[in-house]
Amino acid sequence: GKTTTIVEAIKFAPENKILLAAFNKEIAQELTKRVTDERVQCKTLHSLGFNYIRYAWKNVSVDSNGQRAWGLAQGAAPSAPDNIVRLIADLHTKVREVAPFARTTADIAEIAYRFDLLPESEEKVWNEERVFSAALSAVREASRPTPVIDFADMIFLPLVQDLVRPWFSLVVVDEAQDMTVAQLELATRSCKKGGRIVVVGDDWQAIYAFRGADSGSLDRLKTALNAVELGLTVTYRCPKSHVARCQSIVSDFTAADVAIEGTILT
Repeated sequence: GKTTTIVEAIKFAPENKILLAAFNKEIAQELTKRVTDERVQCKTLHSLGFNYIRYAWKNVSVDSNGQRAWGLAQGAAPSAPDNIVRLIADLHTKVREVAPFARTTADIAEIAYRFDLLPESEEKVWNEERVFSAALSAVREASRPTPVIDFADMIFLPLVQDLVRPWFSLVVVDEAQDMTVAQLELATRSCKKGGRIVVVGDDWQAIYAFRGADSGSLDRLKTALNAVELGLTVTYRCPKSHVARCQSIVSDFTAADVAIEGTILT
């Protein structure tokens, strides 16, 4: 009931400009239908980042064909064969998505090993060191102002170019366990000084680490924001017998008093 709680709670929020950050475009569109309050903007963080870029740089266009990533990789490794250019393109794109402040080849290596973006072991000319160095060069080049951006840039450039504007008095992040560190950084920077940040998520649903999600985000943000934790531990969806079975894994999972007993057949 996380999203249901958000939708209801926003009605009581006193702030006059509210960001409701959604995990993806489909969820943002659904939230826009459910939240009709004119104070609230329902956006993905990529959409928000794109707004910051367009606010600072006029007439920016979006590359959806991978040409920007490929061009950056080719520029960093002009003599490399196509398979290595593709590897470097994938690597520098992943770095921009999840580690925008990477500054050294060691930073690049951490991402490469984490996401298995490595040259083949038998590759002699374009070994790991050379690939990591080229990817770092591509990331540095990508951080410059540009008339053409890609999807990764929508989070990357607002952070590294300091384009984020604190436009919102209240920032609410839904499904925070699915967001990357970079996405969450963009969200928190979007809050005005003295404003409020509400981070909503479930660490038991953190299944997107393979895509770069910050699976420890809830505990990390609770500490960083000195936040009060409000637990949503009662389920209104599941029968009591099902909840009892699940409690061996999630101990504070509780069935609603009005829930049916239910039957477990298998």
